[in-house]
Amino acid sequence: MHAPGFRGRSAYRPRRQQSRAGFVDPWVFYFAHQAYKTVNAAWAQCVHAYGFEPYGTAFALTIIFAERVMDWVPVRELIALVERANEVGTLCPSVLARHVTRYGISASASMIAKTCFAATCVHATDMHAIYNLGSLFLKTSELEKRIRASASRATAVPATVGFVLALGALTNAVAILSACTIMTNAYNSCVSGSTGLLFALKTYRARVDYRDGVRSRVSFLGFIDVSAHYAALVEIAILYMLDHSPASMNLYLSGCFVGLVLAHFERPAMNFAAALASGVARLASGIAPSSIRVGSRVVLRDMRQGSLNGQWGVVVSVRGDEIGVNLDVDARTVTALRANVIVV
Repeated sequence: MHAPGFRGRSAYRPRRQQSRAGFVDPWVFYFAHQAYKTVNAAWAQCVHAYGFEPYGTAFALTIIFAERVMDWVPVRELIALVERANEVGTLCPSVLARHVTRYGISASASMIAKTCFAATCVHATDMHAIYNLGSLFLKTSELEKRIRASASRATAVPATVGFVLALGALTNAVAILSACTIMTNAYNSCVSGSTGLLFALKTYRARVDYRDGVRSRVSFLGFIDVSAHYAALVEIAILYMLDHSPASMNLYLSGCFVGLVLAHFERPAMNFAAALASGVARLASGIAPSSIRVGSRVVLRDMRQGSLNGQWGVVVSVRGDEIGVNLDVDARTVTALRANVIVV
């Protein structure tokens, strides 16, 4: 499912208003049910198979689909906010290129960056958003599992949210560049939505699975059976036969390109996201140096292992939000978060 291509920003608002004309496509309920089942299954898999709850995925998708939810709330201020988001988040290469030609790249950089980030969070129709929801949750939860291999438990959620939004913005930036240089037939068409991000995650997942020795297959329409390694490209070919929108094709292929690059530079990208989230967390905890230092006397609280609560010890290591504490009672060294430690 994709956002149809169309010319100019002015075409976007009428198309959205028509979707509120009282008729609800019955397929919306089918796709909503499928999305609900996929989200439930993905959440259960994260908890029981991977050992974490995918809050990072939930928060990231809450941001991406918030515009759709607010569009249903009959509050004038929220409706006005949604309309402004639609204007900012419509990806129109020709409009952005003209802005650069008129004002220069330095003066346009902020506006282009804002558009690239916002475009992922603006969907043309409810069907567009609901169709993407389930698959996007599944792919993002798998991405969060990989991010957690580099990030600490405390920074995994913000690292996931930032990584997903940045990946969507990067896909949109590649789509703009491609429309201006390679796929010029998409230059005058506008798109929006999370489909580019979804194809980036699909390609990334298929690539790393193939690299790790996983050989699975994907079926399309009940009779097209292909290796999962090529599934994204086959899906693009099928979508092209259904709708020849050059803007959509450009966005899909840009997502595939970003997914391939991410798979190639996976470890540096994960480490960078984890380090950035850790740095932001330290800044958020206060500009002044932390009072938790090696040698500090502390008492533990709110630990998952209840027997540790109330135990006294000495800090032996400080690594971001993870604090190593040598217990007085048995000389064991345990790891706690800053929130679990009281300096005494």
